[in-house]
Amino acid sequence: MTTARLATPSRLTPINEVTARLGVTPRALRHYEELGLIQSRRLAGNVRAYDAGVLVDIELLVSLRRVDLPMSQVCEILALKADLKAQRRAVKTILSEAIKDQSRRLEQMKALMARHSA
Repeated sequence: MTTARLATPSRLTPINEVTARLGVTPRALRHYEELGLIQSRRLAGNVRAYDAGVLVDIELLVSLRRVDLPMSQVCEILALKADLKAQRRAVKTILSEAIKDQSRRLEQMKALMARHSA
């Protein structure tokens, strides 16, 4: 899933803008920050805001969670952000395995449905 960039490098994007554009809750963003996956800065009024680099991480994190990847795998992928090629390989590998697993589960469900439809 490709998501449009939310901010220019010189601009901090407030939490409410991030949540509106990515469909993630402020609570989820605070949780990801507590886990050390992302880091916010503060605007006037102590409002959380994110720079462009962190927004890239948030977009990836949200996309991976939307396809139900476990947080452990999301953490593995985000830990590779210093090596973009390695991160892309990890995303591809983990998603390929998830697709295989989902395909196996789908076949099991179809077989179960066929047995109970007769």
